Amino acid sequence: MNKLGEFWLQSATLGFFGYSPVAPGTVGSLLGTIFSCIIFFLFRQSVVSFLILFLIIFAVIACGVAANILNEHDPACVILDEFVAMPVCFFSIHYTSMWMFVYGFLLFRIFDILKPFGLKKLEKLPGGLGIVADDIGAACYTNAVLRLINFIFGI
Repeated sequence: MNKLGEFWLQSATLGFFGYSPVAPGTVGSLLGTIFSCIIFFLFRQSVVSFLILFLIIFAVIACGVAANILNEHDPACVILDEFVAMPVCFFSIHYTSMWMFVYGFLLFRIFDILKPFGLKKLEKLPGGLGIVADDIGAACYTNAVLRLINFIFGI
């Protein structure tokens, strides 16, 4: 494999984290939640918006290349999709507690694993788009539920 292929594979697997022997998708989601905490506290919404868009586009490319290299449709070690979906979970939500990040992490994992409400169709899209799209869909569902929790409980 050439250096460019190695770059895309390392990006898609978040280095060695994608090779976790237990629940690599959960590891990617946890790292994405930590990343989300950092960017939402450090940057304005406009910067976060640009960063999320950039990361999603980057992830579609990286995950697609990595899947081709590994000759699998959606390899378990490719966890960049979970990582980039996590900021979408928390996008534009007003929260007063770090519990929102915990709830978001848990809800995202539930939606990502169960793939309800059309997420399985998104997963069938070709290449990196299919790898990333179902996670972005799960993140959108998570965002909606977090907004409801926020509205009802003011968390």
